Amino acid sequence: MNTKSTIQVLLLGSILLLSTFLVQTTAASPSRRVTLISSFNTHNPGMVMIYAAQGLGFFSKEGIELSIELSKGTGDAATLLAAGKGEFALTSPDAVMILVSKGANVVSVFTWIQGELNRLVVLEDSPFKEITDLRGKTIGIPFLGAAASYVLLRELKLSGMKEGEVNMVPVGLGPGAVEALIQRKVDALMTPSYGSVMYLSQTKGPKMREIPLKGRPIPTMVLAASKKMLETERAMVVGVARAMAKGILYTMANSSGAVEIMGKMYPELVASRDLVEFNTRYLSGVHICGEGKERPVGWHDPEAWSEAQKLYEGLGVIPKGVIPESCYANDLLKEINDFDRSEIERIARSGRPESVEEPIWSVPPLTLMAVLLLAVGVATIAVVRKRGSRTMSSLPKKALSP
Repeated sequence: MNTKSTIQVLLLGSILLLSTFLVQTTAASPSRRVTLISSFNTHNPGMVMIYAAQGLGFFSKEGIELSIELSKGTGDAATLLAAGKGEFALTSPDAVMILVSKGANVVSVFTWIQGELNRLVVLEDSPFKEITDLRGKTIGIPFLGAAASYVLLRELKLSGMKEGEVNMVPVGLGPGAVEALIQRKVDALMTPSYGSVMYLSQTKGPKMREIPLKGRPIPTMVLAASKKMLETERAMVVGVARAMAKGILYTMANSSGAVEIMGKMYPELVASRDLVEFNTRYLSGVHICGEGKERPVGWHDPEAWSEAQKLYEGLGVIPKGVIPESCYANDLLKEINDFDRSEIERIARSGRPESVEEPIWSVPPLTLMAVLLLAVGVATIAVVRKRGSRTMSSLPKKALSP
C-alpha cells in the first residue's frame, strides 16, 4: 500500500472511530429524566420486572432516565402524581377512580398487574371451609384501605355478611403476614402475597389452603399519568410503558435472570433467593400481564374495570357516576407494543442478564479520544514526510552534491 492510500485509510478510520464514539455517547445519554412514584415505602421485590427493565437498558433505549420514588401506598402514590410530584405512579384502579371523581386529570395508561392477586387463606387443619365460617373471627389484611380489604368486604357482602361481623387486623405483606397466620395470631389471611403463602406452605409448613372467592377478579396495579402529559408528551409516555412491557416479557421468559438483575441493583431484596424466585415465577406466570396471545401487554379490560367501579361504588369508596372508561386509555397500546418480542425472548433465553445497552466499545471515552488523536497524528506525519520527500527529489542533482 502506498503512502497516499495509507493516509486515506488512517483518515477514514479516524472518522469512523469518532462517529462511533459520538453515536454511542448520544445513545447512552438519556435525554429525559422521569420520576416514577412507587406504591411501596421501600424498594420491593414485587417490582422485579421494572428493575429488570432498568438493568437491561430498556428505559435508556427510549431516551429515559428513570428515577423511582417511594410512597406510603397506592392512594399516596396517586395523590403525589396529581400534585405533580412525578410523571408516573404505580397505583391501583380504586386510587385512580377516587382522583377522577374529585376532578383530578389523571388516567391509567398501562395495566401493570392483571387480575386479582388477593387470596383468602387459612391453615389446612382449620375448620373454616367458607367465608361464612369466619363470622366473629380475625382476618389479617395488609393495611387499612388496601385493595385486599375491599376484596374482603366484597366477599362478605356476596356471602350475606356485614363488615362488623369479622375483625380486620393489619399484618403487612410477604412472609411476615404469613407468619401471623402460622402463629395463629389471625384465623385467616386476605393477602396479595400468595406466592409467599405457597412457598412457605411447601417448604416450611404448616400447610395452608384457599377459601374460594365468589367475586369477579379486578385489576390490581396500573401505571398512571396525567392526561395533560399524555397530550403534550405522548412519545415519552409510550416509551416508559414500552420499557415496562419489555421488562414484563423478559421476566415471564427468564424469571431467575430478572431476579439476578434486581439482586445486583438491590442486594437486600434477594436475601431469601429461593423465596424471591418462587414469588417471581408465580407473578410472571399467573398474574403479570395476563395478555396471553389475544391482548397486548398493558391491556385495560373494560369488563374488569366496570366490575371494579361497581365494587368501589357499592362499598362507598367512590361516589356514584364515575365512568370507568374515563379512568384508562387503551389507544396507546399499539405504540407501546411496537417492538420485536422475539428479540426480548432471545435476550431472555441467552441467560445473560447484563445490559443490552452496553456500548460496542468497552474502553473509556478518554482512551477512544487518545486513539483518535494518535490516528490523526500518524496521518499528519505521513503527509509531512511525503511532502518533504517530494521536495527533496525535485531539487537539481548539483544542489544535492557536497
